[in-house]
Amino acid sequence: MKRGWILLSVVIVLALVPLIPTMALIAYSFLAFDFLLAISSFWWILGPIIFFLVSIAIVYFFLAPNNLFFTFVPEGTAKFIVAGKKFVKCLMEWEGRRFYGDPTKGIERWNIVSGEKSLFRRFFAWLLGGARFYGFWPLRDVHVYKFKWTGVAEDGTKKPKEEWLDHILLQDYVYYAEIMRAEDKNLLPLKVELFLTIRIINPYKARFIVRGWLNALINRMQAPIREYVATKTYEDLSELMKTVGDEMLEKLKDTDLTGTSGEFYTRYGIDLRAVEVRQIDPPEEWRNLTLAPYKAEMEGQARVIQATKESEAIIKLAEAAAKEIDLTFTEAVKRGVHGVIMFMATKTTGKDLAGLANVLILPQFMRTFGESAEVTVDDIRSLVETLRGSGVGEETINKLLAAWDKHREVLDKLTRR
Repeated sequence: MKRGWILLSVVIVLALVPLIPTMALIAYSFLAFDFLLAISSFWWILGPIIFFLVSIAIVYFFLAPNNLFFTFVPEGTAKFIVAGKKFVKCLMEWEGRRFYGDPTKGIERWNIVSGEKSLFRRFFAWLLGGARFYGFWPLRDVHVYKFKWTGVAEDGTKKPKEEWLDHILLQDYVYYAEIMRAEDKNLLPLKVELFLTIRIINPYKARFIVRGWLNALINRMQAPIREYVATKTYEDLSELMKTVGDEMLEKLKDTDLTGTSGEFYTRYGIDLRAVEVRQIDPPEEWRNLTLAPYKAEMEGQARVIQATKESEAIIKLAEAAAKEIDLTFTEAVKRGVHGVIMFMATKTTGKDLAGLANVLILPQFMRTFGESAEVTVDDIRSLVETLRGSGVGEETINKLLAAWDKHREVLDKLTRR
């Protein structure tokens, strides 16, 4: 709702309040309720109380929220009162703080100093709380302006904002700033991200002496910060991240920008209280180049770990297979040559299986080995020769010999034939 319509509504309500006793008498003539007559009779007592309560309600719910005659000044902030866009005064609400107030000091009177409110101000603070009477609208008005800044969320991430404000924050607040392409000692361009803790100590200077006080502060500090970065390497800055902010603040003080005698304080009404380095980033291509060896090392380690796991798995499988073959062949040996032949049959496919079948039906083989209760070296030699002569592949024969690996004595004799 436009402020003009709000004002018109308030005037109508206030105009109706004095008519309450008259309306009560008219209602009594129709309804004959005794309390209506009592309202009319005791209006000289009830009237001021009702008028006061209605007025307080109007101030709190209609006028102050819409900056009509009254305004709410949040704790730790100040508001500017203007007449036709010309500054008139500041209103501040901050416990334990007050304006310097000496009118002979010009704009320095709006310096914020420690101190308590006057007795008059304390009374109205008790009566109206944060609501303050600033003057008669539209001859006087609350100054409204657009402010763009980047704050810091609770989790440390940056939080860009752009809002229309009717106040200026005085308390300490952490703002985000960037210094782009600041070259280090090796001429490597860096992006420096900073958290700036700032307090306003003269709201008039911050708003009206400089246009866009935050941008002006960040722009003015760029050159000294670049000079500081140029004295360090990227590696040094990264390792000393926690102390770099303090050193940057000291550098700004050396260039007469910070401190109670610095330009920010005396000219802009700003107290830069702390500088914290959030992050220092090199160019993306440089980052990729420097991270390449690390990535390669990590990938190499991952491959080694994977290969180790695979090797362990293969070894386990091989051990299990070797154990199974050894147990199976041991049983075959106990059963004599027939057992050995059956063992070979289970490990043979295709052409080798056909060759092995030919051996099994040879009469001389059956006569020679058919009744053996134990396999001897000569049995194995004869079996190998028979297998070769029957077209059994060397791979199958090697499997047979490999299964005898544990029986080193037999293999040694076979290799000497």
